[in-house]
Amino acid sequence: NRKLEGMSSVIEIGGQDLNESHISFALDFPHDTPKRTRALSNEEKLLAKDMLPKHMYQKIGITQYESIDTNGHNNAHVFDINKNLAKVYDFHEKFDLVTNFGTTEHICNQGNVFENMHDLCNINGLMIGVVPFQGH
Repeated sequence: NRKLEGMSSVIEIGGQDLNESHISFALDFPHDTPKRTRALSNEEKLLAKDMLPKHMYQKIGITQYESIDTNGHNNAHVFDINKNLAKVYDFHEKFDLVTNFGTTEHICNQGNVFENMHDLCNINGLMIGVVPFQGH
């Protein structure tokens, strides 16, 4: 799948952290889509302590990494995604990729959060959302 080819910027809704599967993906890149996560060596675990999501994205060619979170985690923009980002924060940037990996379910104003995601996304960009579901 080549959906990310040519993309150079990403913004994540929610300040993210990497887990062991993300880190093995980044360390082993380039590769085909991995079928399973591999365990990290002790040396790799030491490297992983300082690895941020932007490092994983850089490995796949995405050079601009930003995120939004009310707590500023991992240098996130401190914005309330319940509010219109353009009007309240004068934030008009566009990104090739907009991700939501388990943040929007905590947002009260669902219509506004998805409008913000749409407005953050470049024309022909990609929005990815993966959220927990009941019983997960």
